[in-house]
Amino acid sequence: MRLRKLHVTTSMFLKLLKYDVGYVKRYWVYAVPFYVTYVLLVVFQLLLNYLLMVLIDTTLAADFHAAVFYTAAFLSTLGAAMVVNFFTEYLSDLYKKAVELDLALRVVERRVEDPSRPSGEVLSRVTADLENAVYAIATPLWLFFVVGRVAAVALFAFWLQPLSLPLILPFAALYAVLMKRVGPRLLDARSREREAYGGWFKRLKEAVEGAHSLHRLGLRGAPKLLTNATATYFTQFRRFTLYSRSAFFLMEIPAYVGPNLVFVVALFLALQGQGTVGGAVALRNVLTGLFEPIGHLMSTVGSFYVMASSFQRIEPLLRSAQPRVVRGAVAYLRDAVFSYDNGVVVEVVGEVAVEEGDFVWVRGPSGAGKSTLAKALCGLVEPAGGVAVAAVDCVYVGNDDYLFDATVYENIDLWEGRPRGDVEWAAAAAGVDFPLDKRCGEGGRELSEGQRQRVLIARALLRRPRLLVLDEATSGLDKELEAKVLQAVRQAAKAVVVVSHRDSPAQYSNKII
Repeated sequence: MRLRKLHVTTSMFLKLLKYDVGYVKRYWVYAVPFYVTYVLLVVFQLLLNYLLMVLIDTTLAADFHAAVFYTAAFLSTLGAAMVVNFFTEYLSDLYKKAVELDLALRVVERRVEDPSRPSGEVLSRVTADLENAVYAIATPLWLFFVVGRVAAVALFAFWLQPLSLPLILPFAALYAVLMKRVGPRLLDARSREREAYGGWFKRLKEAVEGAHSLHRLGLRGAPKLLTNATATYFTQFRRFTLYSRSAFFLMEIPAYVGPNLVFVVALFLALQGQGTVGGAVALRNVLTGLFEPIGHLMSTVGSFYVMASSFQRIEPLLRSAQPRVVRGAVAYLRDAVFSYDNGVVVEVVGEVAVEEGDFVWVRGPSGAGKSTLAKALCGLVEPAGGVAVAAVDCVYVGNDDYLFDATVYENIDLWEGRPRGDVEWAAAAAGVDFPLDKRCGEGGRELSEGQRQRVLIARALLRRPRLLVLDEATSGLDKELEAKVLQAVRQAAKAVVVVSHRDSPAQYSNKII
């Protein structure tokens, strides 16, 4: 069992190391200077304590000129150390944030590739696990530098006073044990608090987006769904805060008592001629600085599984979707069965084919599987049986397609920088007779249904698809405008499939399903 756990840990560590090295290469402008400044910070820490020792001893020896020299050297080094410390923390924050934002962008990219995973689940994972996943990725290289810092400080303390290590070791061991035990629980409590925050944020978003529906029902306060989520989140936050503050207070005890006890002993030995007063003061400072890297080390090691678990929940969202749909120049379905929740949605008896030059009208009652059939021709759904070949370069336009809180022009171009003439042509072909600089609002709520549909059709036409599928995408247009748009669509795309309850497509269709 232990060997298996060790194997899993090693495997995960190596995987994280691969990610870490990759991100160091990608964001070297932050990562490399951070590690360099971290090493410099350790060097400055040791140098400051050496200068402090010499300064105190020369002052006590009444060597005025040496004391002035070492005072200037100490203050200069202190200033340099403060600057280096600033850049260390600054670069660390930039590097971790760059990785975090990169991961978020990759999650969105994978979601665009394969939107089958529920959006709520994706947002929940990003909200709750992304921060821990970043720390997990940054762990492997970070541990190497922290171990080096602990070793350097311990050797310097031993050089100052060989007796210091036997005296400080029990306190360091106690601190390490406390950190190892408390660290995972603290991170786990943090994860639960983040999970509760994710649930609260989801309910908050729903309440904001659904406020108009609540208002129509005569409700004026926040919905119970949100108030319950708020109470749950605050309870978790309160527990996490109490636990974290108590844990830090407990761990400060050995970190405070140990160095001061060693200082008293070193001072006593100095008075007996075994060392110097300056050495005793420097030793206290060095040993105080020993607990910080030990805390980092044990906290990271102890919390590794919690951080790695967050990484494991995020990693599937980072993987590129494997192409599972067969594509060809012609879209066709042969004896294909499409199901949802183990129930058959639509079954194709024989063959349905869409070839270049076709204008296909898909009609039928609600719930008959029209949208499923249309999506299958674009490869957006997979068959449970039979053969399905989706068209290459197919664009599907549905009534649930999203418009961003931006201008009409931007929603058509989608910030791809296409020639303005092409965007204007697509807008005109889709019957967009309102200003292109008009804002659409979030989800297109500033536009009427007909305006939304025309923007979506223009967006599709701009991509010059081989096959264009319109799924109830003209239901908000009057008959005259709909006829104009369908005529433009017929000329712009090599093949067209229109799902519609209306009979408007009949005059253009050469095939009816």
